[in-house]
Amino acid sequence: RAASEVLVPSRWLKESLAQSLELPEGGLHVVGHGLCEELDISGLELPLTEELSTARALSKGDSTEREGPLTVLHFGNRAKIKGALDLVRAAAKLPKGSVRLILLGKELEAGFDEELRRAAGGQELHLHGQYAPEELARFAREADLAAFPSLARESYGLVVDEALALGLPALVSDAGALPERLASAGHGGRFPGRVLPQGDLEAWAECLRGLVTERGLLQDARAVLPDWLPTAAHTARELERRYTAITAVDERRVS
Repeated sequence: RAASEVLVPSRWLKESLAQSLELPEGGLHVVGHGLCEELDISGLELPLTEELSTARALSKGDSTEREGPLTVLHFGNRAKIKGALDLVRAAAKLPKGSVRLILLGKELEAGFDEELRRAAGGQELHLHGQYAPEELARFAREADLAAFPSLARESYGLVVDEALALGLPALVSDAGALPERLASAGHGGRFPGRVLPQGDLEAWAECLRGLVTERGLLQDARAVLPDWLPTAAHTARELERRYTAITAVDERRVS
């Protein structure tokens, strides 16, 4: 209540705080995190080299339809709360060999990776540890889409922005601000992905099954991938503008 402004990264968190802390909505303002570097992803077709910066590595991937199993990429910390186990279990409900799973990130719970391997059934599963931006771009080029079935009340969902920047449609759970990130990238009533209920293995399995049998759905999602996404540089300029405005008001009060 004492703050001149309270800044939050998403509308979902704004509404949650206004309700749980009984703060007036007028004092809460949304300023998203944004990608970590300036990034124009329209028409970038750059070879991946070790010298590429984060922004250059995060370019639209190859949209050519791939043969073989549906390849699903999940990245970020690897834990139950992030829905990694739900994703593997949902994929395991499909016919053997129809889905290939790539999971990147740090294993946060001892023995969790082994649990994932047991749950994979007949599906191909690749587990990798922490990754650099250029490695993420390389794995994205192998994937058809990204999936984030998080069970957490996500305050933003930067991984969704990153997936879209990499040219991957995204499946997200309805947890926290994840649907907001996907909706913000849509246009014309169409979205580069789909929102599914958190923890509902049947719903996730049915969605994956549809993508396996009808690859045209992926092409439809790729067709509405955004050509621009907010960056941390844009966030910095907005924060500077707000700070300047606040200090100007405070100086008038002092004088």
